[in-house]
Amino acid sequence: MTNSKNIGARDWLGFTPTPLQVTAFVAVGAIALLFAGLQPILLGALVEEHRLTASALGEAAAIEFFTLGIGVGIAGAFSTPTHLRLKGGLAACLLIAANLLALQERGLAILFDRAVAGLAEGVIVWLTASLISRAAMPARWAGIFLVSQGLAQFALAALLPMTVMKHWGADGGFSVLAVASLLALSLMFALPNSLPAMEVDHRHDSRGYSTASIWSLISVFLIFAFFIGLFAYFEQFAAQSHLSAEQSGVAVSLAVGLSILGSGAAAVLARRVAYFSTALICLPINLVVLGVFASHPSVGVFIGVAALFGFFWGFFMPFQVSLVIEVDPTRKSSLLVPGIQGVGAAAGPLLCSFFVTETDASGALAAMAACLLLSFVIGAALHFGFARRSAAAAPQHRSV
Repeated sequence: MTNSKNIGARDWLGFTPTPLQVTAFVAVGAIALLFAGLQPILLGALVEEHRLTASALGEAAAIEFFTLGIGVGIAGAFSTPTHLRLKGGLAACLLIAANLLALQERGLAILFDRAVAGLAEGVIVWLTASLISRAAMPARWAGIFLVSQGLAQFALAALLPMTVMKHWGADGGFSVLAVASLLALSLMFALPNSLPAMEVDHRHDSRGYSTASIWSLISVFLIFAFFIGLFAYFEQFAAQSHLSAEQSGVAVSLAVGLSILGSGAAAVLARRVAYFSTALICLPINLVVLGVFASHPSVGVFIGVAALFGFFWGFFMPFQVSLVIEVDPTRKSSLLVPGIQGVGAAAGPLLCSFFVTETDASGALAAMAACLLLSFVIGAALHFGFARRSAAAAPQHRSV
């Protein structure tokens, strides 16, 4: 195998993957999450083709995020990092089948199909999480992963409507996803068959999940519910601010594009910036975003704030892994982060739906503000609790 010194042995705990292995780990996870970025396009096409009702569109989107979270959670809680090629290969085969079965499906069959697809995607994302959790700087590699998946989603979202979907509609899109899943299957052979146990501080109990680690996962759940819940109602906020459909599209595109740049910035700065520092920056910025949206701003202000939201959405996400690892040095809980994010992504829009009407989405802003603030309070309590424990354990070398 190729020597991996050009990646950097200091980047990993307990083992050093080759460049090909790192590429494969990141690529299969990005492929597994393609549908998450293409949901508006593919599910919207199903509605236009009268294969899915408008109300069922939201259910289909939520159920795939939810089962993806379950898939990651089950794999992270009950599976060991052995026989990775076999586990990943089986999950990829299931995902290929789900995407092929989506051809010509309609109604409840689509909901069932996307639920199965989510489970398969969750297992594949667990593979990528297994790599990231073994990184010395997990926020850096989480940022690289987010940039990779974001670019892939952005490229397909731009290309599909102009190519295969122009001629074959939703079936064209699902066919491309099936081909991408086949690529993921081939990449499984580039993965190591197993990963070594993580080298962690064995003074910490690794037999289960501590109360602190559970609270850290709740914080991750809430912040992801905030970001995705707010983003899901962008068009409604834009309409209330009297933006045209084209102007709303510009705001959404800028938010997505800037989120990729934000994740790239996080990957670059991960060695120098800690989770709580980013939280202190992102909290007031996102409160400003909520306040501006509530004021029904002008077109230019709305688009500018949407871009600001997108950048700090992408920037803050990679550091969620750092929060969980800070309170759970065994890194067992970090394997569940992608799953918790998936469940949060499903819960955010659902929570917002209870606070909006056909003409007024302002209630969603209050619901998302609650998620944002509660996530920060939990993160702050965990951070300072960790600092106190560290100071008590090493009084001669105080370090927060």
